Amino acid sequence: MSFAAQSEAIQQIGQLSNYCFNYDYVSSALSRLYEFYSVSKSTKDSNLMLLSGATGVGKTTIVNQFLRRVPGHSCDEEEMWDVIFLQVPASCTPKALATELLVSFGDPAADKGTMPNMTRRVINYLNKLKVSLVILDEFQHLIETKSERVLYATADWLKSVTNEVECSFLLVGLPSLADVIEANPQLKRRVVSRFEVNEFALNSKDDLRRIQTILGLFSEKLPFENATVIASEAFVRAIHSASGGMIGSMVNILKLASLNALREEARYLAQHHFQDAAKELDLGGNLSTASSLTTFQRVL
Repeated sequence: MSFAAQSEAIQQIGQLSNYCFNYDYVSSALSRLYEFYSVSKSTKDSNLMLLSGATGVGKTTIVNQFLRRVPGHSCDEEEMWDVIFLQVPASCTPKALATELLVSFGDPAADKGTMPNMTRRVINYLNKLKVSLVILDEFQHLIETKSERVLYATADWLKSVTNEVECSFLLVGLPSLADVIEANPQLKRRVVSRFEVNEFALNSKDDLRRIQTILGLFSEKLPFENATVIASEAFVRAIHSASGGMIGSMVNILKLASLNALREEARYLAQHHFQDAAKELDLGGNLSTASSLTTFQRVL
């Protein structure tokens, strides 16, 4: 394989994480997000929606797909911000979150001032720029491994902001993000929608066909002559066992196995490509590494 052809194949493989096929779970989630967004634009109330699920179920991919459907901001007579997306950094605090929001607004002194002063500036920006929706991804970073005091402080901060703005907030993250809402009854009353994204089940023929359809779509993006094998029943059961039904882990297995094949300049995907991928990813959860490896035996 030429250098140019290999580079193109690597790019194809790297793009697997960017795909968000419109299967039923995604379609339902996107419909709920767009519904919430539309309500946010037509009301002066500040509402909350929770989009939660375990790591690897595809929450951020769904949000990115939603963002592609709506403008980040539009320009008429003046710049008007419509949707703001912010990924909450690890070990974040309410003050650090306020700083991140001020940075996104271009505030020249984003990290300066007292907490009340910074909060007031966040509120002023949200109102002045006529923001409709703020999306906070990985919201659980505000509360994980922290005390109840921080939990209540986070809830109070969010309540103080929602009390004075007309935009709504989409909170995305692990199921524990709901703890912030439960910590403040006034905040809880602002929640108008909750959607949980789950891992793929494999308990029925419909479940099997769903995963086969999705892997079939992924196979069309792979540069191998036997890529359609990943949509076979045997492979579906193997990759589901190894990934625990998490779409993120499935995609990682496909990417790494494909790169393994490319290194060998192979035209076909082989069993050892997937076994080596499972070993390198150290797929754990409820599976040991050894059992993860055996799931791909006799599939290809």
